Amino acid sequence: MKECLILGKPNSGKTLFLLNFAEYLGYRELEMIVEEPGGNRHRKSYDLAGARMTLVSPTPHHTRALQVVQLKVPKGKSRCDVALTDTTGLCEGIHESATIRRSMVQTLRRLREIQVVLHLIDGSRVGTVGAPEAMGDLDHQLARFATGRLGYAIIVNKMDLPGAGAGLASVRSTFPYHVIIPMSALRKQGFREVKAFVGRFF
Repeated sequence: MKECLILGKPNSGKTLFLLNFAEYLGYRELEMIVEEPGGNRHRKSYDLAGARMTLVSPTPHHTRALQVVQLKVPKGKSRCDVALTDTTGLCEGIHESATIRRSMVQTLRRLREIQVVLHLIDGSRVGTVGAPEAMGDLDHQLARFATGRLGYAIIVNKMDLPGAGAGLASVRSTFPYHVIIPMSALRKQGFREVKAFVGRFF
């Protein structure tokens, strides 16, 4: 089964996207494989409402392991099998927490193995000076590293928030040669375009 990796800075909306995208595809319950940085793997079952309460948080780095959900994504008249993987938020510089550093290393190692990448950017915080979510060098590095992949798209999330329109324009001018999809994970807006993009590579 091919895998699609969800990348981005902390609080860019990666986990909420994973859960709401699954709901958009018709899922009401999920079987999630959690891969800890130390190598331990275990399965967890969630109903989607419970998953949102447990897994989504405004606290940065709430996700500290790879969270893999196997989904059937519509493609024409058929469906393709996709392993959609949520990751730890990546940050500029070296994080003070050794636990979070290990989680980020795990994410970057997985990135080297993956051909399809969704790179989430918080559109409402793109130009906010000093904000951890602001677009910066890390986003440029991810774009350069992932460009040669089979599929790479920049997903400008939180388009439902003030300032996201200006953020989207900034992302488009900064990355003029990349696929850019505006989205609101909260409102499930832009999911059709994300589904079509993912379906091209599976």
